[in-house]
Amino acid sequence: APEHGASLDSLGSKQNSNPRALVGLTNLGNTCFMNSCLQCLSHTAPLSSYFMGENWKKEINTSSKSAQLAKDYASLCTDLWQGGKGSINPTSLKLQISKWAKQFSGYNQHDSQELLRFLIDGMQEGLL
Repeated sequence: APEHGASLDSLGSKQNSNPRALVGLTNLGNTCFMNSCLQCLSHTAPLSSYFMGENWKKEINTSSKSAQLAKDYASLCTDLWQGGKGSINPTSLKLQISKWAKQFSGYNQHDSQELLRFLIDGMQEGLL
């Protein structure tokens, strides 16, 4: 769980509970599709709690090309929930996405569902 800031522990456990990440994401060109996808993923409590904890570090697949994708997502997720900034620049994660999925290179609009699929598959591949 985060040291300070929002807690994901109660997400979904209380009917009227609506925890929100403390900061938003900077738009890089026409990448609102990416930002909305990342915000949705970050509000998936089990996934975010996992990446904000320590266990994922023990399960990183160092032989996978997607290991850095998982690391960058974990860093972004922690930054979103611990706050301290007005907005987070997702450039590092965007570069990893573009590196392994050429269709997302550049700063044009793309399909959120395709990106979501790539991110979930990539993060799974990046872990053991």
